[in-house]
Amino acid sequence: MVPRLDMVPIKITAVLRSRKIFLESGHSRLPVYEDTIDHVTGVIHARDILQRWQIMIVNLFWANFIRPAFFIPESKRLDGLLKRCKRNLFNLR
Repeated sequence: MVPRLDMVPIKITAVLRSRKIFLESGHSRLPVYEDTIDHVTGVIHARDILQRWQIMIVNLFWANFIRPAFFIPESKRLDGLLKRCKRNLFNLR
């Protein structure tokens, strides 16, 4: 998890520019938002973008690469969170 101040979000309409943002930021995942940063709609992974860049440019199927975002309530206990992550194969890095 990354603190909000250190987050490098990308607007859903700018996903085609994400390759440059990944290379500049050094992050492996970027949150994708719609209207404001408070409306995160998903996450895009560098591996998905960098491996399939030519396909995205030609076919414009970039929306298929946006994965669901994983939100954690502050009240969530750590043992329950770890079980959920393991069950859903989420990476906490």
